[in-house]
Amino acid sequence: ISVVIPQSVKKIGGGAFHSCNNLVSAEFTSTTPPKFGSAAFYANASRFSIYIPTGTKKIYKKALKKD
Repeated sequence: ISVVIPQSVKKIGGGAFHSCNNLVSAEFTSTTPPKFGSAAFYANASRFSIYIPTGTKKIYKKALKKD
């Protein structure tokens, strides 16, 4: 299972995708990351990938580390 997170999403709540073991990827379309709640993607499949727009790695990494 893959999800696309549109630009209109401004926040992903804590545990939103917690233990969704069939979730293998999330694609973010916005150049500005949403706010991530605690453990938003905790314990997902070991092959889980996040896709982000080109040139946004640093800002997404920072947003995800706040988790």
